[in-house]
Amino acid sequence: MRVAQAMKLRLLTLWFVVCLLNLSTACGHAGAARAPDAEGMATAVQTDGATTAGDAPEARTEAPAAASPALEPPMAKLAPVSPDPSPQLGPPDTAPSGPLLDIEGHLGIEVKDVATALDKVRKLAHAHGGQVMREETAQEPQQVTAQLTLRVPAAKSDALLAALAQLGDVKNRQIESTDITREFMDVNLRLRNLEMALARYEELLAQAKSVTDLLQLEEQITRLRGEIESLKGNLRYLKDRAARATFHVRLTHPLESPPDSVFRPEARFYPGLRVGYAVDFWRNASPRSEQLTTTSLLTAGLSIESDPAFRLDIDVFRDPSRSGGGIDGALAAFGGKAYSQFLGNGQQRWLEPYLDWRLGYARLSGYNEGVAGAGIGLDIYKTERFFVTADARLHALFFSKIGAHALFQPTVSAATAF
Repeated sequence: MRVAQAMKLRLLTLWFVVCLLNLSTACGHAGAARAPDAEGMATAVQTDGATTAGDAPEARTEAPAAASPALEPPMAKLAPVSPDPSPQLGPPDTAPSGPLLDIEGHLGIEVKDVATALDKVRKLAHAHGGQVMREETAQEPQQVTAQLTLRVPAAKSDALLAALAQLGDVKNRQIESTDITREFMDVNLRLRNLEMALARYEELLAQAKSVTDLLQLEEQITRLRGEIESLKGNLRYLKDRAARATFHVRLTHPLESPPDSVFRPEARFYPGLRVGYAVDFWRNASPRSEQLTTTSLLTAGLSIESDPAFRLDIDVFRDPSRSGGGIDGALAAFGGKAYSQFLGNGQQRWLEPYLDWRLGYARLSGYNEGVAGAGIGLDIYKTERFFVTADARLHALFFSKIGAHALFQPTVSAATAF
């Protein structure tokens, strides 16, 4: 609402000014028409640069004709003004005395300490009359880095580059100078043309006779002023680029290479030895006796374990009550362990219990038999490379001529990583 009211007030003011101008023009014409009669019908007529005397009637008829062009609307005879970029207007008012160079460079320096070098770069920039426009630091896997963007007076760019090179080992350097003199001159010339066009429109605005002419002239003047401000901004930017050089500095410090990973052998399986005692429970099936008979046996063997899910045991049996040499039986079975998550899940170093199971083959008393068993065990001591366990299993033996029987076998085993 405020903008609309301001516009209406502006239009009313302009309309009032136009009315005053029309009134003063009409009064001037009336005075000019009466002047010849008062002066005795004498007037001067200028023709081809000479002044001759004429009679009064001719003067009275030519006076209104001479004043008539001022009554015509200015917009009817004048087309919209477009800036003429041609150079015939003469050199711009602020022509540079020499070439304008836009200097920009990239510099990579390897330093001993990034934080110390970063502080020195800041001080160097200020000492040379410049400033730090951007600063960024980062910790990378292989190195510590810092990146800065500096703006310094162009006249001191060489001195600054020489000082920066003293901070460390210069790994890369790239300096580029771009001549922007022509661009500066073109923008300056366009600015002068637009300012001249603006002056012409402002003169026409003072002579406008109608509201339509006023609105059209105001629209053109507003457009020209916007373009002029934009060009002035471009000129300021170009002047700043020429007055100050831009340098992008990258500081790096390589980190010490991490030591080669130490080879840590991983056990593929655990071979070990087993010793123990076994009791064979079997029923005497002779016609005279069907009583339960037990036979005590000494056991020794080998075990191979790859992980808790798989274990292979090979045991031999010897009856200590029998004289002579040799073995009295053998058993080969494979199986696995099951640990409780509540009791360590197989990760305890000391005294962790487990359950196990076995399936295999046995030859006892001269008979081939199948074996299935289960038991309970205890990891007495266990590390990644060595463990000692004790277990007790109850085997069921079957598929033999003597019938099914049981074998109870407690053992102690020790194994090492391979």
